[in-house]
Amino acid sequence: MSKASVQNTHKSSPSFGAAGDIMSVSGSTHDDGTTNPFKMPPDSSIFTLREQEKKKRKEERAKQRSLHVHEKTTYAARLARKGGKLAPDDVAAEDEEAAVEESPAVGADDPAFALSVTRNRKIEKENLAEYIEKKREMFKIQYALGVKRDEMKKLEDMVTAEERRLERAEKRLEQDAVAFDEFLKENDKNAVEAIRV
Repeated sequence: MSKASVQNTHKSSPSFGAAGDIMSVSGSTHDDGTTNPFKMPPDSSIFTLREQEKKKRKEERAKQRSLHVHEKTTYAARLARKGGKLAPDDVAAEDEEAAVEESPAVGADDPAFALSVTRNRKIEKENLAEYIEKKREMFKIQYALGVKRDEMKKLEDMVTAEERRLERAEKRLEQDAVAFDEFLKENDKNAVEAIRV
């Protein structure tokens, strides 16, 4: 090989496809005329590849936001469609990126907040019958709790009414006792006066 052909092999750069994938690396040829598929791309193309991947993810998120609810897919369905599982660290990194890019404020109604709370929960598929059964059980429990609260409130109201009635009865009894004492004193006075006369 001449020096000119060796220099040409080192100056070639990879070409990228529409999705940001490296399609071919040209210029690194052997004596038999085959190209080397394992040649590392230059550092600048790695950074552009990373930027393209970020841009693609951002466009996908924007596309998902514009879909109607019935057209959207769940996280588990998207994961199954990709054909693999993400490591928990990858999921956490993606969620943090999305949370930082989408909204700086964190609140109870914020989807990023909900993602951060439910990040490491196991995703289980459930069919409609199981979902309805769980909702039915939740309703029954909430209804029973509401009935118990109402009953407790009625009992508390009855107790306070009975306490008020007892207090009024005690006051009347005290008044009657005072009136009886006055009657006895008046009666004693009359008896003493009757004895003197």
